[in-house]
Amino acid sequence: MRKHTGIVVGAGLGVVGCLMTWGTVSAGIFSKSVSGMETGDGPVFLTIFIIVGVISLMAWLSDGESSLLAVLAILAGLGLIVGGVMDMVGLAEKANLAKNDDIKLSIEIGAGLYMVIGGAVMMLLGGITDLVGESKKPTTTTPPQPATAPPLTQPAGPPASIPCPSCGGDTMASAKFCAHCAAALPSQDLTLDCPACHKSVAIGSTFCPHCAAKMPGFRM
Repeated sequence: MRKHTGIVVGAGLGVVGCLMTWGTVSAGIFSKSVSGMETGDGPVFLTIFIIVGVISLMAWLSDGESSLLAVLAILAGLGLIVGGVMDMVGLAEKANLAKNDDIKLSIEIGAGLYMVIGGAVMMLLGGITDLVGESKKPTTTTPPQPATAPPLTQPAGPPASIPCPSCGGDTMASAKFCAHCAAALPSQDLTLDCPACHKSVAIGSTFCPHCAAKMPGFRM
């Protein structure tokens, strides 16, 4: 069922009830029917039903949701129910008093007043239903974004030049002999022998990791 259907139907039922008979007064062979518009409360009830009905009908046609409309329907329904019941009680009291009069009047409550109270009840229930439905509506939450992996870094390649173990001059890493002193350069394992402990040390190291001796080719 679409939103605000109960409010729209209740308001329409109340409008029809305000235009119908609220009571019939009989005296012998004579009778008089009184519609809701001939009473003091009828025009007020009709105005309330029309205002709530037009607003709810526009919301119903657009299939929109409005908590304010639901609250308005609840408050209006409560007020109309209380007012309609008071009018019904008032007519019943007049009917009881008329039975004791010499004229012997009889007053009957008309169908219009029952329709007014029924429409107000439908408006009240429709407003409560819409309000509860909106409170139970699941809230949309933004799903957590997956953590992005850090960009992969390329491993550092071999140095473009290496110091000659003999003279310390910079020589291309791919060269087999030093360009300055023609000394044989280390092979492709890219290591040098430490001049102090004679252990293999990676080319480009400033100090030997085994004995902390300063490697040739570097100046502080």
